[in-house]
Amino acid sequence: MGTKRVVLRRSRAKWIGMGSVLALFVMAAVYPTSLFEKGKRPLRQVRAGKVWTSKFHPLSAQQCKGCHRSVYRQWKKSRHAKAWTNRLFSVAFHHSPYQWCVHCHAPLLEQKKHVRGVWNRHRKMSSRQRIAKQNPSTRPTNPRTLAALKHAPNHHALEKALLREGINCASCHWRNGVLLAAKRPSKAAQNAHPIRWEPKLKRASFCAGCHQFNFTKKLTEPTQVMKTPVQNTYHAWQESFARKKGHTCQSCHMKEGEHSMPGAHSLAMLRRAIRPNIRWKSSRTLTVQLASQHVGHAIPTGDPFRRLVLEVCPSASCKTVWSRTTLRKTFVFRKGEWVKLRDSRIPVPTTQPTGLWTRTIQLPKQAKKVQRVFWRLRYFYAEFPHHRYLLPDEIAKTVYQGFIQRTKRSTSP
Repeated sequence: MGTKRVVLRRSRAKWIGMGSVLALFVMAAVYPTSLFEKGKRPLRQVRAGKVWTSKFHPLSAQQCKGCHRSVYRQWKKSRHAKAWTNRLFSVAFHHSPYQWCVHCHAPLLEQKKHVRGVWNRHRKMSSRQRIAKQNPSTRPTNPRTLAALKHAPNHHALEKALLREGINCASCHWRNGVLLAAKRPSKAAQNAHPIRWEPKLKRASFCAGCHQFNFTKKLTEPTQVMKTPVQNTYHAWQESFARKKGHTCQSCHMKEGEHSMPGAHSLAMLRRAIRPNIRWKSSRTLTVQLASQHVGHAIPTGDPFRRLVLEVCPSASCKTVWSRTTLRKTFVFRKGEWVKLRDSRIPVPTTQPTGLWTRTIQLPKQAKKVQRVFWRLRYFYAEFPHHRYLLPDEIAKTVYQGFIQRTKRSTSP
């Protein structure tokens, strides 16, 4: 009897162990470690239901607006909401239609289908046509469901509207039919919809899903990446002083859960991040220092065509420019790969809260005759060939500007 009990216990332990392993595999399948596809494909974990009973697409931010009005209004002002519709992207995508751009600017599968124009007949049909064409064995029989479908708009129009939402609520908060929350959900939230707490939403690695990626080898799919990062913001943060102090992307760009997510398109954010100090060194020479403040990356960061331009002029009109200095990261194509050529940006602060950029600017001989010069620091968002298609405010923002008097040793706005 004793021997049999031991065998039974060992056998039971073996099955319990196997059950635990299987449970882990199931959990891994349901809740993958990565919540984003890193631009390689649409979000496969975000799917709409088969039966639509609302005038809005089931993945639309409009579905969330009723209960989360404040957050919806914040998101509506954000660059995420304009990720697909902003002219900067539209012009760039028109000139370089990389398919992988869509995976971050319109990451949902339903959005991608509309972009590519690959529609099957089932999705093109109106709700009435769909019901008529369905196999009788799979057709909805509930009268209330049929009535709702009868008056619902066709899916093609809804998916087109969904595309215009760019990066919406579902892009970050909906996975495998479950809502992801950055904090532990309340009872009311649990009763409203399937929901679970997801700590990854507060980690910098979550943002890396779209803000850290390499160059690709071709316009079409499947995506084939090169060795060189085109956006390196997350890796820069990993080396930063901000990370060592426990600050994440969300610490600056989503303070207290703010969903407007200000960044380089916010003038207030740029002015908080950069402090200039310009002083006369001699009759024709200026010393310029640009310091980043409590920033976890280089400035500018993101797309390589973003750049800071410092100009010194004899007058505020800047019709004549005496000096122009550009801060950016540049690349060159060598042996089938894009490689970094130079990096003149404000560096990542790694050992202290500030990153320092210092230059000495030599002015022409005419500068000796004037008592003051005008300077301005502008942040450019688009590559020069695209400027002709954009409005002035879409091309660049003036972060700082002013006069430097000869009698003053320095200027620090």
